[in-house]
Amino acid sequence: MNVKLYGLLAYRNNYCLPTIYGYSTKGLPGIDIVGLGSMGRVLKEKIIFITREFNQKYPLKRYVLSVEGVDHLDKNDIKELKNLELGFLILFWKLAEIISISRLEQCLCSGQINVRQELTSPPIKNDFWHELDKELANKKSKVTVIGPTVDQRYEFIQQFPIQSLLQQLTAPQ
Repeated sequence: MNVKLYGLLAYRNNYCLPTIYGYSTKGLPGIDIVGLGSMGRVLKEKIIFITREFNQKYPLKRYVLSVEGVDHLDKNDIKELKNLELGFLILFWKLAEIISISRLEQCLCSGQINVRQELTSPPIKNDFWHELDKELANKKSKVTVIGPTVDQRYEFIQQFPIQSLLQQLTAPQ
């Protein structure tokens, strides 16, 4: 299975939309996270821990998760990559068939999740949402936002209630 979604990073008064993608195979079981350097190892362990905290089982497969479009970030911006954690977690859960979100490739995701399952999302200015909505209108397509709060209503931007998704999973013990 192959899946992808778009991340949303706010840095230096600008935004970028990296692609978070992954696949699963019947190869040697494990999770590999590519493209985040040393942060990938920590994120892998966090994903496993959070998944276990929610008492979720997943098939023993090889899961490969990666990100594209963050090469332009320098060392001062690396901390912004933490806002891709929620996207990686959702992508893994989709590959592991823990959640079923259709059209994940039309989702925009940003946020950090800690081991206590607390979510934090970066503040995104309304100007960004307004420009994105105009661009989507030109393309006649829609996007679903997971994580950051969209304060206004837009025709082509929908908000996905991530908290309700987390509540649907088995509560942590």
